[in-house]
Amino acid sequence: MRKIRFNESVVFDNTFFDGTCGKATTPVNTGDFSVVQAVDSRYFQRLAIEDHHQWFDIELTAVIDGDIDHFVDGTKCTLHKGECALTFRDEVHALASRNTCRFLAIALDVSDTSPYFSFIAKLKAKYRKQKFSKTHDFLKIIQTAIREFYIFDAYTPMYLNALLGEALILLLREENALPKSPEPRQEPGDLLAVATGYMDTHAEELITVREVADFVNLSYSTFFRLFKSCYGISPVAYLTELKICRARDLLASTALSVTDIAERLGYSSPYNFSRAFRKKTGVSPTAWKRAQPHADS
Repeated sequence: MRKIRFNESVVFDNTFFDGTCGKATTPVNTGDFSVVQAVDSRYFQRLAIEDHHQWFDIELTAVIDGDIDHFVDGTKCTLHKGECALTFRDEVHALASRNTCRFLAIALDVSDTSPYFSFIAKLKAKYRKQKFSKTHDFLKIIQTAIREFYIFDAYTPMYLNALLGEALILLLREENALPKSPEPRQEPGDLLAVATGYMDTHAEELITVREVADFVNLSYSTFFRLFKSCYGISPVAYLTELKICRARDLLASTALSVTDIAERLGYSSPYNFSRAFRKKTGVSPTAWKRAQPHADS
């Protein structure tokens, strides 16, 4: 992907296949999969990818920032931060956004001799023409796969195979999101499912759990009691876990200072952030960052 200037839209090249006929030119073959596109792209001001034919078995689109209108055979759904959608072979796909956005996309074929081949029909039955939310850990797997696609060394095919296999399994497993949601027919369970989804996708900007209680129109005391009764942990502990998980990712993958990360995650001071981080991990943020082999200098 070429470098960009501020306010310039990113245009990614289809380096690994011919977009006019769908012929894979230089795919990355992993054994179970043939990976033909991997994109981590930010668009400034406007995104417009017109209708195009889906040549390959599966394409995943995941929004990291902003909002994107996702079209499949003319059916539109708007993806928000943390939400994903799948498209499948022979569908007509398009993306559009009026604002700055960042999204991930990975497209692949599945070998007809692979044990994952049967997943295609199951995924299509479950996810066709609808969006879904996934945890930070799932999106991290996709980001790692995309980075690996462009690093490419002797270990890439084996590592990509493992990452993509894990991603497909997570897409099919109902229990992949922790904690497990209550029965959907119960109204409190419905509200808690909405609340945990909101926390998963807005962990960075949330300051207090009371904001989540307000979002699902429950009093703080009722929300706290229902959440702990259902999941076995308090909503405060759950939100803290999400924030520390995000902090570890920022420490490992960016050059942001501890002060910057504390501010970004809504902590009142670097001291409070460091104390929460040490309580969960046993080490300070600075020590944790130094221990990461790929931390930005």
